[in-house]
Amino acid sequence: MKRGWPTGYIEVTFRIHQENSHFVSACPELDVASCGDTIDEALKNIREATLLYLNTIEEQGERQRIFHEKRITLHHKEPPERKRVEVKPNELVSTFLASIPANNDPIAAAI
Repeated sequence: MKRGWPTGYIEVTFRIHQENSHFVSACPELDVASCGDTIDEALKNIREATLLYLNTIEEQGERQRIFHEKRITLHHKEPPERKRVEVKPNELVSTFLASIPANNDPIAAAI
């Protein structure tokens, strides 16, 4: 496989809710959290935190173990449909698709 080509994709959920004057964002599948002063900032920050987490476990060679423990499914091609997510009251939910590289290339958002 050529360098830089993805071996697959994962899809995770971003959840954002307001606490006082801040917006708390989380990726429950990976136990990653962040926050922001606005919804857009909270979404940007959780995206960056999730990519940092994914790249760190990739660099440490822990991706396979962690995906197994957290029951993260590696799709061999981009899923044709986005997964359905239950939305709680006063919560914004978004799904996030990341391409997983064939080697130690950085992980990036697919969509």
